[in-house]
Amino acid sequence: MSQLYDPDKERPAWSSAKPIPCADCGTLLEDDWWKSGPQASVCRRCQNKRYEAKTRGTPEGERRRKRKTLLAKLKRLEDRMERDQRTHAQVCEELKSLSNS
Repeated sequence: MSQLYDPDKERPAWSSAKPIPCADCGTLLEDDWWKSGPQASVCRRCQNKRYEAKTRGTPEGERRRKRKTLLAKLKRLEDRMERDQRTHAQVCEELKSLSNS
């Protein structure tokens, strides 16, 4: 998979391959010249956009979109539950300290 080019990353002198621009957005990518097979010409974000566009309107694309939506909703609910449990514990501690006084 293509990796974004990091100019600050230290590289050995023998691997002075030039970064490749993404075909869609122009972001610089590392040149994986040591890997066999075709080289990646687009970054991961653009690959995802292409896949989304290709599957839009298909049952698989709708299922994938629905799943992403539900996973995001689940994450928000779990975060809210965790925050509320911490608040609940704090309130219980305050009540205990007030009843012991």
